Amino acid sequence: MNVTNLSTSRNNTRLARTECALERMPHLATRIRALWGHAEFELYISRLLMESRDGNRQGLPWDAAQELLFLVELGIAKRALTAEELTGVPFAELFAQCLASISDAAQPGPGAADPWADPAAHKEAGHLGRGQSR
Repeated sequence: MNVTNLSTSRNNTRLARTECALERMPHLATRIRALWGHAEFELYISRLLMESRDGNRQGLPWDAAQELLFLVELGIAKRALTAEELTGVPFAELFAQCLASISDAAQPGPGAADPWADPAAHKEAGHLGRGQSR
């Protein structure tokens, strides 16, 4: 969130808050506020950033995408702080582990093929996650 310094006195600094990019999209801001602190938050943000709707979606402005990524990182930091209190493992170590696990989950491992990349090459691709093959 951007903050602008309006006036400075000896003992008092007044700051004015400028509107963030997500506030210009009230439907997203409302949903984000509702999901903040819940397990579904990061999944929602991931889908929001990655979903293409078959090319019919305009996409997010760059500043909104940056704010979403910041919120995800902030959520991870919050979890790492809580985990530090419970486990005694240093925050920096837990935070790095969480970031690495998200990075690993976002990138398929070696030999992991995306069945949707070439459905003709994978006869069962149309059935993945939809029950048994016909």
